[in-house]
Amino acid sequence: MEIIKATGIFYLFVLFFCMIMLPVSTEAQYSGGDGDGYDSESSGEICVLNYNAAFYGGSGDGYCSCGSIPSPLPVELISFSAKLETNIVILTWQTATETNNYGFFVERNVIRTLGGADGWQPIDFIPGAGNSNSPKEYRYIDELTDLEKIPETIEYRLKQTDTDGSFEYSDVVAVETQNFASLPTNFQLYQNYPNPFNPSTKIKFSVGQICNLSCPGIPTTLKIYNSLGAEITTLVNELKSPGTYEVEWNAAGFASGIYFCAIKSGNFRSVRKIILMK
Repeated sequence: MEIIKATGIFYLFVLFFCMIMLPVSTEAQYSGGDGDGYDSESSGEICVLNYNAAFYGGSGDGYCSCGSIPSPLPVELISFSAKLETNIVILTWQTATETNNYGFFVERNVIRTLGGADGWQPIDFIPGAGNSNSPKEYRYIDELTDLEKIPETIEYRLKQTDTDGSFEYSDVVAVETQNFASLPTNFQLYQNYPNPFNPSTKIKFSVGQICNLSCPGIPTTLKIYNSLGAEITTLVNELKSPGTYEVEWNAAGFASGIYFCAIKSGNFRSVRKIILMK
């Protein structure tokens, strides 16, 4: 009994010593602070009593040990790219981990040879995943409809913002727009060229902007009919984003005569007479 009492007094002394000599920093323990409450200069270091060793028969003899509280996972951006397609720019990016991620402000800088640059302007906001230790993918489509003049270069960057308001900028990505064409405002089927033709001709058409460019597209068909109204071939049958397109019809296997090219795109309908002359 005397041995048990002595052992108990010893462990109480160890506990008292650690509480007095090595106070725990609440700030360091829970937020990785600068060490208020103890003398270590290491961010997040904390001294604690090994209760398991002291009271539950652990391998130690009841001691005070120092360790580090892991820092929160950062918002780690592992990719960011921009791709110019028909009258739109598609931005994609991926994160490996996220902590307290409020989201991403998408910023754009329009550069013109004549007139300089517009400067960085926020154009949209994409919410983040908050907290995540798995990869997350994001996508944004810049429709460019607010640009009055065609630029030569368009730059993009992400302003990643935390829930506490702190932020960090990504690297800048850019697209060159030398072949950029302004968005058509109307649907149109142009006269084929050449006409008459032998044996091939080119047919140009425009799909107007009637939906947000982030939508899949507008159902569009372009078909050729003979003089009796029978359909003989289909040149286009797919969803089309707003823009101007050109297809070629090779009529080497058809007889000379008058044909009709008909387009359907959304609610738009139009027909052109074309002449194959061999």
